[in-house]
Amino acid sequence: MRRPVVFLAVSVLLSAASAASARPTPSPAAPLLAKEAKGKAAAPKLPPPATLDKKVKLSPDGLKFGMTLAEVSKFYEKVLDDEFAPLYKRVEPGPRMNELDAELADKKQLILRNKLEFGSLPSGLDDTPLGGEYSYNNGEFKSEIKLRSGITRHFFFIGDRLWKVIDVHKLGKKSKLGEDFDGAKAGLVKQLGKEPRALSADPSQGRKVDFVDWQDKEMIIRLMDFGGSQAAVGYIDRKIEEGIDKFRPNKGPAQKEVDRDVADVTRGPTPPTPKR
Repeated sequence: MRRPVVFLAVSVLLSAASAASARPTPSPAAPLLAKEAKGKAAAPKLPPPATLDKKVKLSPDGLKFGMTLAEVSKFYEKVLDDEFAPLYKRVEPGPRMNELDAELADKKQLILRNKLEFGSLPSGLDDTPLGGEYSYNNGEFKSEIKLRSGITRHFFFIGDRLWKVIDVHKLGKKSKLGEDFDGAKAGLVKQLGKEPRALSADPSQGRKVDFVDWQDKEMIIRLMDFGGSQAAVGYIDRKIEEGIDKFRPNKGPAQKEVDRDVADVTRGPTPPTPKR
């Protein structure tokens, strides 16, 4: 009478052992993968920039988002003519005027000559405050020009359409922007009539620097702390900024070295061209 009982107990134990062996064994890396997945969880949704009651225009009058590099260069030929006009009034024909002619002609070529493409190779800007303002392999490039006011103006393009302008200012007692970042912020608050949204630097979210910003229906205005007695004011096409992912299908940093033939074969999808 005891044998069936013993047989039943053994059968139960064997069934339990078989079921246990059928279960997948947890991988030693599972806790690490879970932690990594948790770290990649979606960032909390941020509040939007402070919304302005009035529209802000790009300066000088006539500069617009959607312009091509050639159009921006042509536009600044007239800007530079106006900037040099007072200088010409103070000199007589001769060596000094010839120097002005050469300087003006050279400056008129700078926007075309300073074109920097964000293709497959590093740009050299990744570790600067401008490092978060572009992506690689998405048809993006920038140019710049230093104005006689001391401001360096950076132009950013996607698909040869201007979508962002960043003016880098030196701060100090003689600066029109302000003596320091807080002073620059106070000046813009007074000018725009509203307190801004404030965000701290967070490289994991693409923010290289601390900044405050505002927005109207078409533009984002961003004051950025570049450190080292420098601040920048950015003017950004809101429509492009809010839909930036569709213009940047290719993700990741530039390659350290890419052969041109290999780049042609491995080039990702072509991003859409922003509409004017």
